[in-house]
Amino acid sequence: SYLPLSNISGTTFTWTRDVITNISNPAGAGSGTINELLTNTSTTTVSVTYRIVLTTSVGCSNIATIVVDVAPIPGAASAIIGAQRACDGSSGNVYTVAPILNATSYIWTLPNLSIVSTITNSITINYPVGGVSGNLRVLGRNACGDGLASSIPITIIPPPILSSSLTPPAVCSDSSFSYTATSNSSSSFSWTRNAIAGIINPYQAGTNNITETLINTTSSPIEVIYTYTLKTASPESCVNTQNVSVTINPLPTLISSLTPPTTCSGSNFSY
Repeated sequence: SYLPLSNISGTTFTWTRDVITNISNPAGAGSGTINELLTNTSTTTVSVTYRIVLTTSVGCSNIATIVVDVAPIPGAASAIIGAQRACDGSSGNVYTVAPILNATSYIWTLPNLSIVSTITNSITINYPVGGVSGNLRVLGRNACGDGLASSIPITIIPPPILSSSLTPPAVCSDSSFSYTATSNSSSSFSWTRNAIAGIINPYQAGTNNITETLINTTSSPIEVIYTYTLKTASPESCVNTQNVSVTINPLPTLISSLTPPTTCSGSNFSY
């Protein structure tokens, strides 16, 4: 709004405004304070001229003009470019939108409804572990308001998880240990096993299922850990690691002499 003031007390004011290109309002007129909601339909600032007639209490008149610049709100956001499927807990997910006319900032609403403001037309999102699917939305903002938003759906892919047991039954030393890996999603499997004190077998690695014969050289059970890496299909290739633990029980061995003393024929042998 604009309140006209004069150096002479009692002055009255009447005003007119012509139709202006790129201003959607029809011609306007009034008296006293100018209070109009002007809409700029262009992408550039438009100057609007008001003609004000000042009249004193004794009938003296003068004409003044004022010019107000009407800045545009930001333009509409274009389509967002970026991956619409992302791994749970993944980082470095980049999304861009074409530069928005007249925007001084970009307001992004993330799938979890948190809001991030950037000064460029790009954002890098680190999705938290346990994140939710939803829409990614962006609009341009300036001092005059917000432009029209654009959005895309984002699907958060949960990590692949072993559906087979993480604690298979214990096996005896020098017996075959077999493990078939299964998952809650279409995944590839790879595994590693470190060398362990008391287990004679060296480090081993493989893919998919495990078949090993582990030898426990001690008299106590030993826990052997296999670390599985699961990866979903491309292009997302979501990765998760889980441990599978199996106990290798020792074999009983004689600790008494394997070469007892010679005994005479017809004499009792006791061991």
